[in-house]
Amino acid sequence: MGKLFKNVLGDPSGAVGKVVFKERGGNIYIGVRPKPYMPGNGTDAVSRRMKFGLTGKLSTAINSIDKLKTIWDLATPSNLSPYNGIFKANYQNVTPDDVSSTVLMAPGVGFKITTSSVEVTNTDVSVTLNALGTGTEIDTLVETSILMAVVVYSKGVLDPNYKENYFISLKSSGQMINLVNPLTFTATLSNTESQMFDKYSTHKGFITFVTLDDLGNPIRFSNTIVG
Repeated sequence: MGKLFKNVLGDPSGAVGKVVFKERGGNIYIGVRPKPYMPGNGTDAVSRRMKFGLTGKLSTAINSIDKLKTIWDLATPSNLSPYNGIFKANYQNVTPDDVSSTVLMAPGVGFKITTSSVEVTNTDVSVTLNALGTGTEIDTLVETSILMAVVVYSKGVLDPNYKENYFISLKSSGQMINLVNPLTFTATLSNTESQMFDKYSTHKGFITFVTLDDLGNPIRFSNTIVG
């Protein structure tokens, strides 16, 4: 890039033809206007854009759940935002037209949970956990409550006026941790979310559980289950 030492042209800025003028540090620099970028229309290029866009929507949905955002923030390098950490971890778990069952709602395996029932409907997501047991290493002196975090992925749009897919982010209320008895959690869809749910034919719920201390700070997370 050339540099204009004497302002014989005044203080030019912007572009003139193929020439671009830029001001930096009190000096005027001359460059060539970059060629406009034309995204490819080939099958591979379109697929990459679709995969990138779907991963972005998934990452936004997970990141919007405050407890999960905090957990990802703690696990993500300082030069990346929680959103970017979620995106990077889950890019491999998304195809151009689907979100696989290997999605990570939290950054790792987490403590193991098993369920006796999982229901994803247009009104709520309901899960009954089997007894957590002591093998989870949950410290009940520190981790006093637990909640459910859910992202519902809907695809197969039934109305052409709506987008190809839709994400709903949900969170249950917290309840006291009990290691020896089953626990049941429900996260309710809003009226708008319920209507949007019905615009699609296929639904998949990604679910994880987060333990909290007395102040509501997230401490530990479970593995991700799919309903």
